[in-house]
Amino acid sequence: RQKAHTVDSVMVKPKRAHKKRGMYEIINGDLKDYSNLHLLHDYHHIVEQHTKDEAQFDALHNYLKQNEADESNADDDNKQEDNDRDHSIPFCVLRTFRHKAVYANYKHNHEEREYLFFNHTDPLEIATQTILDKIYCHLYYVDMWRLNSIELQQLQWHTTATHNNDTATDDEYAVECDDEILSETQQLMRQKREPLVQAQTRSRFRLQLRSDRFMVGTELQSTAHAQQSNANAESHCFGDNYFFYWSGDPNQQSGSAPPCAITAKYRDFKREMLNNAWQCLSLAQWNCVHAKSNLLAETLDVQSIGAFSAWKMSPKIHTISQRYEIAENASMTLGHIQSMILYCNFHELSQAFRRTFIGSGQDALQKHAEFAHFARNLVECVSVFGVPLETKKHHSMCLYHAIEDEQLILHRLSCQYVAPVSMSKAFEVVWSYSSSNDERSGLLLKLRQEKNFSAFVMDCALFSDFPMEYEHIAIANDEPMRIDSIIDCQLFANLKHYIHAMFTLTSLLSAQLPMYAVDDKNVLRASHKLVRFQLEKNTKQIVNERLRLPSYIEQLFDAKCINITSIDIDCRQILEKRKKDNDENNGCFANFAPLLVSQSDSDSDDVDNRHCLNLEVLMILFPNVTAIAVQYCHFLHLESTLDKLLGCVSTLSGVHTKASFRIEFNDPFHNAQTSPMQAIVRKYSKPFQEIHFEIFSLDECIVCKANTNHNRPKSAKSPKINGKRLHLHPTEAAPETAAMDHDASPNNDEDCLIM
Repeated sequence: RQKAHTVDSVMVKPKRAHKKRGMYEIINGDLKDYSNLHLLHDYHHIVEQHTKDEAQFDALHNYLKQNEADESNADDDNKQEDNDRDHSIPFCVLRTFRHKAVYANYKHNHEEREYLFFNHTDPLEIATQTILDKIYCHLYYVDMWRLNSIELQQLQWHTTATHNNDTATDDEYAVECDDEILSETQQLMRQKREPLVQAQTRSRFRLQLRSDRFMVGTELQSTAHAQQSNANAESHCFGDNYFFYWSGDPNQQSGSAPPCAITAKYRDFKREMLNNAWQCLSLAQWNCVHAKSNLLAETLDVQSIGAFSAWKMSPKIHTISQRYEIAENASMTLGHIQSMILYCNFHELSQAFRRTFIGSGQDALQKHAEFAHFARNLVECVSVFGVPLETKKHHSMCLYHAIEDEQLILHRLSCQYVAPVSMSKAFEVVWSYSSSNDERSGLLLKLRQEKNFSAFVMDCALFSDFPMEYEHIAIANDEPMRIDSIIDCQLFANLKHYIHAMFTLTSLLSAQLPMYAVDDKNVLRASHKLVRFQLEKNTKQIVNERLRLPSYIEQLFDAKCINITSIDIDCRQILEKRKKDNDENNGCFANFAPLLVSQSDSDSDDVDNRHCLNLEVLMILFPNVTAIAVQYCHFLHLESTLDKLLGCVSTLSGVHTKASFRIEFNDPFHNAQTSPMQAIVRKYSKPFQEIHFEIFSLDECIVCKANTNHNRPKSAKSPKINGKRLHLHPTEAAPETAAMDHDASPNNDEDCLIM
């Protein structure tokens, strides 16, 4: 725990002394029946058994710090030297944050590197010292990266007292739920790290390197959208290219577009790391990585990581095993362990490697071939030895990372990671890093498992020198992760409730079960605000300032509305009052009924059949919609609904120009002998013909579709919503939507959607 003495920002050893016995010799020679392997096993046991419970970890941390303070006070000779001990950083902590790229140039910096490790050059000795540094940083100085149980309780109490516990949930910290708490957390973490910040400004140690680690730069924010392996949906993709490193045929791979086959430029991994054109290691650095990987390979924790152990039982395992040329339940190789160590601890190397996933054409292939072995090993670590975000062990793990561009509109609310991206399981780690620079703006994303998908990540705790960051890596994922929340780092604004509201509205408009609790007052309030704001905006009315949305949410919701082309509504979810244990659909969106349903003017005695669906609201909110399907329409008063439909279809801009535009009312309880469907069709046939629409019955449906053989009516009145006349303005469609409409085939009766 020697202090760092610095001169002109270059660290030197206080006095050059004769080389003494190293820690490797002491641990493996002097201690009876003990070795580096036992040391790692003891450390892994502490991490596994005593750090998951916050109170227990705090007790362990305080015990170690108290013993350190007692030893310091007992040494009378060093009291004067240690007067400012509380404001200094131990040498081993600063050494962990060294700028490794500087020491890669062995010819010019080999003496400084020897000083770092007390004149020792043996790779086993240096590996032992770095392992001890890692343990010390994690157990003694972890409070620089995390909030302890007392601080969490204080912040949670403040959140509970302010918001009546509406925002706190069981699976996340309260610190990420409130805008004011975000500011308090940032200030608290800045105070904790101030000694380290002051130390790194006087030496080579770079805290900023770690700050950039969880930030995705603008260069990775690809404009192309990647295709999922088992869905046609799209998500925002970080990185441009998938690559194929194995001996099989890349054109036979399922999932995304066929990856680019890569031929390694160098014969093996060692030559690649020592001679690549972008970021090389020195031979001394490689030898230390090799020694450390040999130690980790013997530990029980690394040996317990079996190939495909997290995969669900399915025939795909055999196919994927052949693709990666790795047998099921096989252990990690030295190459896998070395790749994880290098990616986690050599920041400049990992950043240079990440940039090779950007670009196209032959130049991109040549650039990536410099890291072919590195890339293959990391892809296998994540895809073969990694875990999904939802497992039996991690019921619902969430990860965080930041993006540099606050104007990036993630309208799909899902992300796909082609290039390697570092994430953390600890919110305060990413938040304190991303908000540490007042001049930098950006967004912080909270990610969860996407429904029906299994995006894999790899836990870096065993391999990283910074286990207190809880780092995970994602790479070459052909399946997306769901964005659960977005935080504006510059405005200290948590947009969580708006994000949940968008997911809830999406579920409502696609006849799916809700993803979040629909009785959450904040989500319900945000949903109403989104709809009302978009209605006023799309009808050129002056927007009420009380409805004004955060700028990013306004752009995000507008992009989502433009990209929606089909709607499916299940009336049971909105209007059914009789709950059934065997049917979760009944009444699950009852709180959202006022957004879409109004009482009809009919004198019908059937109270349950007096609801009118406001289709004009849907067509105003989603100007590019081409198909609306209404299921279980016996809950509606169809005549009142069709009367409103007549009044709005003739006035909405663009409806008659869409050949595929159609609205369907589906009643699975339809009885051809007793149902009034035929009578309704006969009653409304002529009025719909006058506005150049067709209405007819087909099986269990009443279908209204545009007749594009006629011109649009010359005059028509604007529809009313809540008693106000609405005037629509044209909305520019998204490119993919416009292409869809342009390529649509003529709408025949046979292509009726029965949803």
